[in-house]
Amino acid sequence: MADHGERLAVLESRIERVEQSQNAIMEKLEKIDKQLTRYHGFLGGVAFLVTGIGVGWDLLGTWIKSQLQ
Repeated sequence: MADHGERLAVLESRIERVEQSQNAIMEKLEKIDKQLTRYHGFLGGVAFLVTGIGVGWDLLGTWIKSQLQ
């Protein structure tokens, strides 16, 4: 019976190490997710501004051309 107890202790130790490493991995994944979300929002904002400036430039350019004629 002592052999089974030792095996259980070894398995419990391994499970604890796996849980610790899994928790560390999950923490890193959550940090990466937060960074990606932040950069995704930033890039979306930049794309929105560039598109808005392009549309505004097109509309203003057309209006200025019509005023000059």
